[in-house]
Amino acid sequence: MLAINTNVSAGIAKNAIQRNEGQMTQAMERLSTGKRINSAADDAAGLAIASKFSNQIAGLDQAARNANDGISMIQTAEGAYVEVGDMLQRMRQLAVQAASETYTTSDRTALDLEFQALVDEVVTIADNTQWNGANLLDGTAGTSGTVKIQSGANAGQTVDVAFGTLARTIATGTVTDTSSTVQTIMLSSSAVAVGDVLTFKLNDSVNTSAVSVTLVANDVTRLTTNATTALTTPTDSAVGYQAGGVTAATQTLNSGGGTTVALAGTSNTGEFTVTVGAGHADFAISDVRVNRGTGTLNTNIQALQMKSITSQTYANAAITALDSAISSVNEQRASYGSYISRFEHASQNLTNISQNMVASRSRIEDADYASESTELARTQIVQQAATAMLAQANASKQFVLELLQ
Repeated sequence: MLAINTNVSAGIAKNAIQRNEGQMTQAMERLSTGKRINSAADDAAGLAIASKFSNQIAGLDQAARNANDGISMIQTAEGAYVEVGDMLQRMRQLAVQAASETYTTSDRTALDLEFQALVDEVVTIADNTQWNGANLLDGTAGTSGTVKIQSGANAGQTVDVAFGTLARTIATGTVTDTSSTVQTIMLSSSAVAVGDVLTFKLNDSVNTSAVSVTLVANDVTRLTTNATTALTTPTDSAVGYQAGGVTAATQTLNSGGGTTVALAGTSNTGEFTVTVGAGHADFAISDVRVNRGTGTLNTNIQALQMKSITSQTYANAAITALDSAISSVNEQRASYGSYISRFEHASQNLTNISQNMVASRSRIEDADYASESTELARTQIVQQAATAMLAQANASKQFVLELLQ
């Protein structure tokens, strides 16, 4: 039948052109973006899986960077410990030198000047070693000296790095009452707390000792000894000095030289009073400080703060303390080494996982250029043919009009 109101052939050609146009546009889009999936309409399930992979890849890459940051942080701390170890070795050398009877008292005093300067520098390193603005060795890094490194792409995948505490000096003290039998220590900061350790040296013509006072609850002070010449337990048990600590805020001890020492204080005022027995007019207090920190290394460094090498006896005691401190430093450095090794392997593993996920995502969402190029060429040829056929369909109706002439 010949009709002019409806051109079925032209409609068929037009639909073919529109359908082919969509296919050609999709092929061009895939070739332009390099992706097979450019919208959810292309492959909803594939898009969801690829998006999850993208989240994991970003998390893994950041975790690898975190691990490398952890390595840098640990290396900073270890570098400080290398210097501390070198100084402790030098201090031990000085102590061994002072322990020899070939040196006079004045010689040992001169040696002690360098010894004490090195002790102070150890504390300075503890107070000032930082990474990204955070102190590492004073017990304040992270939570109580332990830093969590996020080493995975998901929540809770962390590694706890224990940086330890060298020795954190939170306050120093001055003597405000210098009378012969009573001396009052006023701390530079009243923010002392339970567990802080107040240390000071007692000096008189008979004896040089060191006292360590650990603050406990209810403003009660527990006296322990950390002395070049040890304090001894009083013979009178009524004073309350016991192996497990004392039970009152004021306690009395006898020094090795026979000096009676009574100490009273409260942790909320930062003020402590030291009283000595009669017959010690030249009694003096020196090197007052408050330390805060936990662990064997911290304890060993605090012990060194109270040592001197001004006599053969003191030098031998210092050697023993230094051996413990050097051992603690070596143990901490070994711990750092294990963390560094762990993070290096973790970083490599995270990188490998990320690369495998990138490959998996690529197989899902990336375009096959050979296939898409072939598809584009096909659609272009079909488009040309369909356009020609549409022209032929439109031209066929012109022949019908010729019958009316």
